[in-house]
Amino acid sequence: MESAGFVASRIFPFVDVPTQSGQQVPGRGALRRQWITFYCDELCPEGNATDEAHLRYEREVQKLVAGGRVPTVTLAGASQWSDYLKSHPIAAVDAQRIEIYKSIRETPNTLVVSYPVFVTLRQHPWILSRGPNSGILGQEDLKERFGVDNLLVAGSCVWKNDALLCYVPPRPGWGAVTLGYTFRWKSYYDVQLIEPRAGFYWVNATA
Repeated sequence: MESAGFVASRIFPFVDVPTQSGQQVPGRGALRRQWITFYCDELCPEGNATDEAHLRYEREVQKLVAGGRVPTVTLAGASQWSDYLKSHPIAAVDAQRIEIYKSIRETPNTLVVSYPVFVTLRQHPWILSRGPNSGILGQEDLKERFGVDNLLVAGSCVWKNDALLCYVPPRPGWGAVTLGYTFRWKSYYDVQLIEPRAGFYWVNATA
Protein backbone atom coordinates (compact mmCIF):
# COMPACT_ATOMS: atom_id res chain seq x y z
CA MET A 1 0.00 0.00 0.00
CA GLU A 2 1.17 3.55 -0.67
CA SER A 3 2.23 5.70 2.26
CA ALA A 4 -0.90 6.55 4.29
CA GLY A 5 -2.96 4.90 1.54
CA PHE A 6 -2.70 7.83 -0.89
CA VAL A 7 -2.41 6.79 -4.54
CA ALA A 8 -3.27 9.94 -6.54
CA SER A 9 0.25 10.55 -7.88
CA ARG A 10 0.49 6.93 -9.04
CA ILE A 11 -2.67 7.37 -11.15
CA PHE A 12 -2.11 10.96 -12.32
CA PRO A 13 1.72 11.16 -12.32
CA PHE A 14 3.55 14.46 -12.00
CA VAL A 15 4.70 16.27 -15.14
CA ASP A 16 6.81 19.39 -14.65
CA VAL A 17 5.81 22.39 -16.76
CA PRO A 18 7.84 25.58 -17.41
CA THR A 19 5.00 28.03 -16.76
CA GLN A 20 2.20 28.29 -14.22
CA SER A 21 -0.45 28.06 -16.93
CA GLY A 22 -0.65 26.94 -20.51
CA GLN A 23 -2.19 24.68 -23.13
CA GLN A 24 -0.95 21.47 -24.68
CA VAL A 25 -2.28 18.69 -26.90
CA PRO A 26 -1.20 15.44 -25.21
CA GLY A 27 -1.31 11.94 -26.65
CA ARG A 28 -0.41 10.79 -30.11
CA GLY A 29 -2.03 10.04 -33.44
CA ALA A 30 -5.81 9.79 -33.27
CA LEU A 31 -5.73 10.51 -29.53
CA ARG A 32 -4.57 14.10 -30.13
CA ARG A 33 -8.12 15.38 -29.92
CA GLN A 34 -8.24 18.45 -27.72
CA TRP A 35 -6.27 21.13 -26.00
CA ILE A 36 -5.60 20.60 -22.30
CA THR A 37 -5.52 23.83 -20.30
CA PHE A 38 -3.74 23.83 -16.96
CA TYR A 39 -3.26 26.37 -14.19
CA CYS A 40 -1.06 25.34 -11.26
CA ASP A 41 -2.39 27.09 -8.17
CA GLU A 42 -2.66 24.36 -5.51
CA LEU A 43 0.28 23.82 -3.16
CA CYS A 44 1.91 20.47 -3.90
CA PRO A 45 1.38 17.85 -1.18
CA GLU A 46 5.06 16.93 -1.55
CA GLY A 47 6.06 20.33 -0.21
CA ASN A 48 3.13 20.53 2.21
CA ALA A 49 3.14 17.02 3.65
CA THR A 50 0.09 17.17 5.86
CA ASP A 51 -2.72 14.63 5.78
CA GLU A 52 -5.11 17.43 4.82
CA ALA A 53 -3.01 18.38 1.77
CA HIS A 54 -2.68 14.78 0.64
CA LEU A 55 -6.39 14.16 1.16
CA ARG A 56 -7.33 17.23 -0.88
CA TYR A 57 -5.13 16.02 -3.74
CA GLU A 58 -6.61 12.51 -3.48
CA ARG A 59 -10.15 13.91 -3.63
CA GLU A 60 -9.36 15.97 -6.73
CA VAL A 61 -8.12 12.93 -8.63
CA GLN A 62 -10.99 10.70 -7.48
CA LYS A 63 -13.51 13.36 -8.45
CA LEU A 64 -12.13 13.51 -11.99
CA VAL A 65 -12.10 9.71 -12.30
CA ALA A 66 -15.66 9.37 -11.00
CA GLY A 67 -17.02 12.47 -12.71
CA GLY A 68 -18.73 10.71 -15.60
CA ARG A 69 -16.21 11.01 -18.43
CA VAL A 70 -14.32 7.80 -17.60
CA PRO A 71 -16.38 4.70 -18.58
CA THR A 72 -18.10 3.54 -15.40
CA VAL A 73 -20.41 0.83 -14.13
CA THR A 74 -22.18 0.62 -10.77
CA LEU A 75 -22.33 -2.92 -9.46
CA ALA A 76 -25.14 -4.38 -7.37
CA GLY A 77 -26.16 -7.75 -6.01
CA ALA A 78 -24.56 -10.81 -7.59
CA SER A 79 -22.32 -8.71 -9.84
CA GLN A 80 -20.50 -7.23 -6.84
CA TRP A 81 -17.14 -8.86 -6.17
CA SER A 82 -18.17 -9.58 -2.59
CA ASP A 83 -20.59 -12.21 -3.93
CA TYR A 84 -18.18 -15.13 -3.71
CA LEU A 85 -20.56 -17.54 -5.46
CA LYS A 86 -21.50 -15.60 -8.59
CA SER A 87 -18.92 -12.85 -9.21
CA HIS A 88 -15.77 -13.26 -11.31
CA PRO A 89 -13.54 -10.20 -10.70
CA ILE A 90 -10.66 -11.31 -12.94
CA ALA A 91 -13.04 -11.92 -15.85
CA ALA A 92 -14.62 -8.50 -15.24
CA VAL A 93 -11.22 -6.80 -15.29
CA ASP A 94 -10.09 -8.74 -18.36
CA ALA A 95 -13.20 -7.67 -20.28
CA GLN A 96 -12.42 -4.00 -19.65
CA ARG A 97 -8.72 -4.55 -20.33
CA ILE A 98 -9.70 -5.49 -23.89
CA GLU A 99 -11.95 -2.43 -24.28
CA ILE A 100 -9.26 -0.05 -23.06
CA TYR A 101 -6.69 -1.61 -25.41
CA LYS A 102 -9.08 -1.22 -28.36
CA SER A 103 -9.47 2.48 -27.53
CA ILE A 104 -5.90 3.56 -26.82
CA ARG A 105 -3.73 0.72 -28.19
CA GLU A 106 -2.00 0.33 -24.85
CA THR A 107 -2.58 -2.47 -22.35
CA PRO A 108 -3.85 -1.08 -19.03
CA ASN A 109 -1.15 -1.69 -16.45
CA THR A 110 -2.60 -0.40 -13.17
CA LEU A 111 -5.45 -1.67 -11.00
CA VAL A 112 -6.50 0.54 -8.10
CA VAL A 113 -8.73 -0.92 -5.38
CA SER A 114 -9.99 0.65 -2.20
CA TYR A 115 -8.98 -1.06 1.02
CA PRO A 116 -12.41 -2.74 1.49
CA VAL A 117 -12.19 -4.10 -2.07
CA PHE A 118 -8.65 -5.35 -1.40
CA VAL A 119 -9.79 -7.23 1.71
CA THR A 120 -12.61 -8.82 -0.28
CA LEU A 121 -10.45 -9.85 -3.25
CA ARG A 122 -7.68 -11.45 -1.21
CA GLN A 123 -10.17 -14.03 0.10
CA HIS A 124 -12.22 -14.51 -3.09
CA PRO A 125 -12.47 -18.27 -3.82
CA TRP A 126 -12.44 -17.81 -7.60
CA ILE A 127 -9.22 -15.75 -7.42
CA LEU A 128 -7.64 -18.21 -4.98
CA SER A 129 -8.32 -21.01 -7.46
CA ARG A 130 -6.21 -19.26 -10.12
CA GLY A 131 -2.88 -20.03 -8.43
CA PRO A 132 -0.95 -22.20 -5.97
CA ASN A 133 -1.54 -20.01 -2.91
CA SER A 134 -4.61 -21.39 -1.14
CA GLY A 135 -4.44 -18.99 1.80
CA ILE A 136 -5.30 -15.29 2.05
CA LEU A 137 -3.61 -13.45 -0.81
CA GLY A 138 -1.27 -10.50 -0.48
CA GLN A 139 -0.89 -7.47 -2.73
CA GLU A 140 1.79 -9.10 -4.89
CA ASP A 141 -0.35 -12.23 -5.27
CA LEU A 142 -3.28 -10.16 -6.53
CA LYS A 143 -1.05 -8.23 -8.91
CA GLU A 144 0.03 -11.52 -10.47
CA ARG A 145 -3.52 -12.91 -10.60
CA PHE A 146 -4.89 -9.80 -12.31
CA GLY A 147 -1.92 -9.52 -14.66
CA VAL A 148 -1.04 -5.88 -14.01
CA ASP A 149 2.25 -4.11 -13.39
CA ASN A 150 0.82 -2.08 -10.52
CA LEU A 151 -1.83 -3.05 -8.00
CA LEU A 152 -2.48 -0.06 -5.75
CA VAL A 153 -4.45 -0.25 -2.51
CA ALA A 154 -6.16 3.08 -1.90
CA GLY A 155 -6.48 3.48 1.84
CA SER A 156 -8.23 6.84 1.74
CA CYS A 157 -11.97 6.81 2.35
CA VAL A 158 -12.58 8.88 -0.81
CA TRP A 159 -12.36 5.69 -2.88
CA LYS A 160 -15.19 4.06 -0.88
CA ASN A 161 -15.82 0.52 -2.27
CA ASP A 162 -14.62 1.32 -5.76
CA ALA A 163 -11.98 0.07 -8.22
CA LEU A 164 -10.19 1.53 -11.24
CA LEU A 165 -8.35 -0.12 -14.13
CA CYS A 166 -6.20 2.28 -16.12
CA TYR A 167 -3.09 2.87 -18.18
CA VAL A 168 -0.31 4.91 -16.58
CA PRO A 169 2.73 5.51 -18.83
CA PRO A 170 6.07 4.27 -17.46
CA ARG A 171 7.62 7.54 -18.65
CA PRO A 172 5.10 10.37 -18.19
CA GLY A 173 5.25 13.11 -20.80
CA TRP A 174 3.28 14.94 -23.48
CA GLY A 175 3.79 12.22 -26.07
CA ALA A 176 2.37 9.47 -23.87
CA VAL A 177 -1.23 8.31 -23.66
CA THR A 178 -2.45 8.49 -20.07
CA LEU A 179 -5.61 8.67 -17.99
CA GLY A 180 -4.49 11.86 -16.31
CA TYR A 181 -1.57 14.05 -15.25
CA THR A 182 -0.67 16.25 -12.32
CA PHE A 183 0.98 19.33 -13.81
CA ARG A 184 3.61 20.79 -11.49
CA TRP A 185 5.07 24.27 -11.65
CA LYS A 186 7.54 25.02 -8.86
CA SER A 187 5.60 24.10 -5.68
CA TYR A 188 2.14 24.24 -7.24
CA TYR A 189 0.03 21.76 -9.16
CA ASP A 190 -3.09 21.22 -11.24
CA VAL A 191 -4.76 17.87 -12.00
CA GLN A 192 -6.29 17.15 -15.40
CA LEU A 193 -8.08 14.19 -16.92
CA ILE A 194 -6.26 13.58 -20.22
CA GLU A 195 -7.73 10.50 -21.93
CA PRO A 196 -10.92 9.14 -20.30
CA ARG A 197 -10.80 6.01 -22.47
CA ALA A 198 -7.57 5.00 -20.74
CA GLY A 199 -9.54 3.87 -17.69
CA PHE A 200 -12.59 2.02 -16.43
CA TYR A 201 -14.23 2.64 -13.05
CA TRP A 202 -16.31 0.27 -10.92
CA VAL A 203 -18.57 1.95 -8.37
CA ASN A 204 -19.57 -0.28 -5.45
CA ALA A 205 -17.30 -3.10 -6.59
CA THR A 206 -18.09 -4.66 -3.21
CA ALA A 207 -21.12 -4.37 -0.95
